[in-house]
Amino acid sequence: MSWKIVSASVTGKGHLDQNQPCQDALHHAVVHGVLQAVICDGAGSASHSQTGATFMSQQVVRGLSALLEAKELPSLQPANQDIFTNALRTVIAHARDQLMATLSLPVPEDASASISDQNADQGLPGREGSVPAAQQQQQQQQQPQMESTQVSLRDFACTLVGCVIADEGGYFFHIGDGFAIHQQSSGLAQLSSPENGEYADETYFVTDDNWQEHLRITPVAPLDADSFIGLMSDGPAPFAVNKTKTAFYLPFIEPVMRFLRTVPEAEGCLALKNLLENEKTHRITADDKSLLLVFKP
Repeated sequence: MSWKIVSASVTGKGHLDQNQPCQDALHHAVVHGVLQAVICDGAGSASHSQTGATFMSQQVVRGLSALLEAKELPSLQPANQDIFTNALRTVIAHARDQLMATLSLPVPEDASASISDQNADQGLPGREGSVPAAQQQQQQQQQPQMESTQVSLRDFACTLVGCVIADEGGYFFHIGDGFAIHQQSSGLAQLSSPENGEYADETYFVTDDNWQEHLRITPVAPLDADSFIGLMSDGPAPFAVNKTKTAFYLPFIEPVMRFLRTVPEAEGCLALKNLLENEKTHRITADDKSLLLVFKP
């Protein structure tokens, strides 16, 4: 199976006005024809949410890719949902462990780059090369401890929405807000919708202690030539999702998809980026915006 994948992540006006970076992150890969994609949205109240979103989106995709490379995931059919769910829990738990392992290290201003460098040095999964376990332990023991800045896992808080899609279909997986939508050619849609707390502006994070209680898995039917999948943070939802929150908002998505089907991926990504950071979208919502669209070429 070959996929056409078009994605963009842009800084919202709220963060632009405050000279702050985008706190969304997205990552995707294709292994043996199987697509894995993740979007994470960093919590505005967390001091290192940008780092958490970048780290978790990359590590969850890398963990799933490793399982696919080793052929340790079964066919992605509804009958195998429990097996997939257990495998995904292991991947997410490992990514959380990797993130927690960095919490005893200094967190510089460019923490995302620092963590990536540490992973490479320590031979963590998903990077080329490896370091023996004893050497990893020695390196970690030699790392200086933080003195002036103490951080915890909640400082890296982020939501997570993703998919694993093959020719026979697949799954959405989701913690917190954002949307995952399979817009079918019939006009109907399969959704993984946001989960909010007691109040509309509350949600749940993959960094929460009870993250497993909020991990939701949704089977996805196979894509046909006219259907497509979209993942998004909550930023694009006010203009990309319909008022009943049951599908994409067709006046928005239909011209977008018509154009994307006619251009190469790189040109499509640039056009999508320009659309998401257009002044009109900034007037609708000041939030960061990430959108990933997948369809058959």
